[in-house]
Amino acid sequence: MLVADRDAPQGRVAGLEFTWLKCVGIDRSTPYRGIAVVAAAPPHVPADVAVYEPVTPRIGGTAR
Repeated sequence: MLVADRDAPQGRVAGLEFTWLKCVGIDRSTPYRGIAVVAAAPPHVPADVAVYEPVTPRIGGTAR
């Protein structure tokens, strides 16, 4: 999963379509947070985009 914080929705980042969520919680550390779910991180991820990877195996369900 890729996560990007922005002042306004940006659309595509690093060639990938992000879903932009307006932050409304107490913290409001960023006005908008974009998320993109990918099978693997692209080779060139901008420095201001966080890459989250699972650290444990998937439990239950069926493998995809």
